[in-house]
Amino acid sequence: MASLAPALHDLSPLTLMLMTVALGRLFVLPDDDGRGDVRRFGPAPVGRIVAAGFDLLSGWPTRLRDRVSTEMASLVDRSHGEHRAFLAKVRALGDPRNTPDGQAAVVRTAMPEIFEHASRALRIGRDVLGGAELSRLTGLSSAQLGLLRDGDALPFAVLREGERIGAQYSRAEAERLNSSLRSSHPSSRVERRFGLPHYAVEQAVCTGLLEMEDHPGAAALGLGLRIRDGSADDLENAIMARALRGMPSPDAMPLDRAVRAIGGRRKPWGVILSDAAAGSLPFWIADRGSGAPLTARMLVRRDSIDRFLDVEFVRPAEPPFPFATSVSQRDACEILNLNSLLIRPAVESGLLTMTPGPKKSFAHPLQEVLALAAEIIAAAEIAPRVGVRENNVRKWIADNLVDVSPAVVGWPRNAIIQGLDARSAPIQTRTVC
Repeated sequence: MASLAPALHDLSPLTLMLMTVALGRLFVLPDDDGRGDVRRFGPAPVGRIVAAGFDLLSGWPTRLRDRVSTEMASLVDRSHGEHRAFLAKVRALGDPRNTPDGQAAVVRTAMPEIFEHASRALRIGRDVLGGAELSRLTGLSSAQLGLLRDGDALPFAVLREGERIGAQYSRAEAERLNSSLRSSHPSSRVERRFGLPHYAVEQAVCTGLLEMEDHPGAAALGLGLRIRDGSADDLENAIMARALRGMPSPDAMPLDRAVRAIGGRRKPWGVILSDAAAGSLPFWIADRGSGAPLTARMLVRRDSIDRFLDVEFVRPAEPPFPFATSVSQRDACEILNLNSLLIRPAVESGLLTMTPGPKKSFAHPLQEVLALAAEIIAAAEIAPRVGVRENNVRKWIADNLVDVSPAVVGWPRNAIIQGLDARSAPIQTRTVC
């Protein structure tokens, strides 16, 4: 008695003896229902039962908790339902109606979790979370937890089948998922912060300027391209560190406006941002408040964009994420160098179809936008090439390219380029990966 844990000192010798047998039967005879006289099993099994029970009592309560935890984990991982039967047997040890005096109290004190909700009882001693706890940790709904399970994005064990599946998840993996989700955000946040179209963020990820969140949970949840916050901070800091001091050049203009000289395709934003961060694209920072997008605050000379007129981004053969196949109307306008009013005739004429987008917005198929970009050229792209303002482009074309008529939007690209080539050296497009 003296060698036992203090919690057992108040138990009578009879209770200790019966408790020793009950504990031993739990593990030595897993198929035993715990009922009836143990002597019916014979001397050898009884000896093993008593030895096992005494071993658990001598290391009370840690040894019992460890054995129950190990057995429970093994049964749960098999997912055949045996864990529920085992739980019932363990709980029976703490039932005051069917146990010797004092036993129920010490068992319940030793393993309080066992007598809580089954989802908590089944993970005694295990560093795991139930579905409700995982939802509270991550803010994910039960439906989203189902997506994680379906996508094998998080280790789990099923506790209960049926319409409402009960499962438990690795705490370490759950915390890693939570950290990944909280330290990254949808690419749309980076787009607003930098003033970029979505495809520009895709390019920046492919060129290593931004880091995508690659936790399998992000893909399983269908969250789309997510960017790690630290990489966005690093990119902005690298760019800001290269800003020129002093007054901007009189002909400097915002970068997001200057790049409109590039048309016919998606703009090579990955290269532009890389050059800005490396210091090879001179720019100043306008004092427009920190709320303005970065590309609206970056001031460049118009001719500093000329180096990108012959550059085209080509996505890798095996991209680390699925590229978008549709673009928002804002991004379509950015590719086409149009605004929301000028793009309307393309939609009304059927050149661009509209598909439902997020939050009641509309999107356009990317291939349709690129096909149209290859066919037309907008005033914003023509103006810097001919040295006039955008609102004077129509008159300049009427005076200098009299055989060229307007298209549904803008002007026919080939006709304009041929006319400009006749007046200057043609521009050849090169590709970068």
